[in-house]
Amino acid sequence: MNEHIAGFISFLGYRLVKFEYECNPSFEFDSVANGKMQYNLSKLSTQLKDGATQVNLLTRVFFADSDSFDDAPMRMLIEIAGVFREANGEPWQTKWESNAVAILYPYIRALIGSLTAQSGRQPILLPTINVAAMFAESGEEKHD
Repeated sequence: MNEHIAGFISFLGYRLVKFEYECNPSFEFDSVANGKMQYNLSKLSTQLKDGATQVNLLTRVFFADSDSFDDAPMRMLIEIAGVFREANGEPWQTKWESNAVAILYPYIRALIGSLTAQSGRQPILLPTINVAAMFAESGEEKHD
């Protein structure tokens, strides 16, 4: 039996859309009382003219003693856009978005790890996550 099993979606690549990094010059990871690294993810899907779908994954990473991204002494915002096509030429289905995010998330992790490793500060490596379970709960989830 030599049957080829096609996937449900095809990943056509990604690109960096936005990257912002701000860090107070005096910030040290252990200098914020009760501080912790926090991050959140959000996604947006857009149908492209050629029938493909673009899924944007926006990640905010910050280190603070509150849940406020804007007030954090160290914060990073990174957004990538991946292009996907439903493998059988069918219209894109919303149920594929968690698969698309699961494909894009390792790229976000690698970019954040690489960029923070070159920042002169402690590198940040986001944890692995169960994307399907995370988005099944709320569509957007905050982690810390």
